[in-house]
Amino acid sequence: MVALAHEQDQDTAGHASAGHGTPAAASRPSSRPYAHSASSPAATTTSPTRTTTTSPPAPPRPLAVIRRISATIRAYAGTGQIRPDVSTDLNNLIQPVATDLLAGRAAPVAQLADTLRVKVATRLGEGALSPAAARALDAEISDLSRSRTGRR
Repeated sequence: MVALAHEQDQDTAGHASAGHGTPAAASRPSSRPYAHSASSPAATTTSPTRTTTTSPPAPPRPLAVIRRISATIRAYAGTGQIRPDVSTDLNNLIQPVATDLLAGRAAPVAQLADTLRVKVATRLGEGALSPAAARALDAEISDLSRSRTGRR
């Protein structure tokens, strides 16, 4: 969302003011061209001639994250950092949720994230996957937890 503010006040000396109570010459850039508001979740960028407000990025779509998790599993299994039986086990957990999401049905995305997190920790403790694979999967699972749950 972009909001433009073209309101510039003139102070008594005839200089353009950015509306912050301090004069600013129109030909020189402000010493603080960008100001970020800490009071709202949206970032606000202010310049002498316009204000831009951006919303935080939308949460990732669950199906996109699930596809990334599957790709991560394949990549680490391909290098031997995830045992083949563990790869199959993880994919068997993911597949029904992915199928539901593809069909446009509600799916237990949060439950899948919790189950995968526990399974990765267990398998790491067994030595069935490498620490690097566990870290990569944990990062993807965190994204899944933040995703818009329920639908594609």
